[in-house]
Amino acid sequence: MTLTPNTQTIEKLAKRILDADVDVRTSVLIKAELIADAIEQLGEGYEQDLADRISMTPTTLSRWKAIGSNEIIRKNKSAVPSGMTSLYAITVLETSLDRNHGSGQGATRIQKMIDKEQLGSSTPRSFIELKIKDQNDLTAKRKAKENEKR
Repeated sequence: MTLTPNTQTIEKLAKRILDADVDVRTSVLIKAELIADAIEQLGEGYEQDLADRISMTPTTLSRWKAIGSNEIIRKNKSAVPSGMTSLYAITVLETSLDRNHGSGQGATRIQKMIDKEQLGSSTPRSFIELKIKDQNDLTAKRKAKENEKR
């Protein structure tokens, strides 16, 4: 393979890469929405058959469904990471926040993180996973206190 000499600036090269990431995110979100829509149309009883037909495990299909049906992700398509695992982590974080702070608080708190640009398209998955860990630790402390009272 012959390397061609660099004729572009780092800014232009970085922009090309970031533009490709936008295309990846768009494709990932469309796929997730198509899966969620298919399950809604077919009914949950067909999830295994659908998973088989699109060469996915039921667990993976369930994760795609969670992404595709998540309102906070759908509402903030350009402000979320492009990776499927990071997107799924956002759905897990929302559930954890709801569990610890009340129904609807997950979406509200994640939206605040997006608005404050603490969570965005370039946020590493490790940041989201740390937030999940914090919520899991909070749940464990609450359960420990409840067990002490017994």
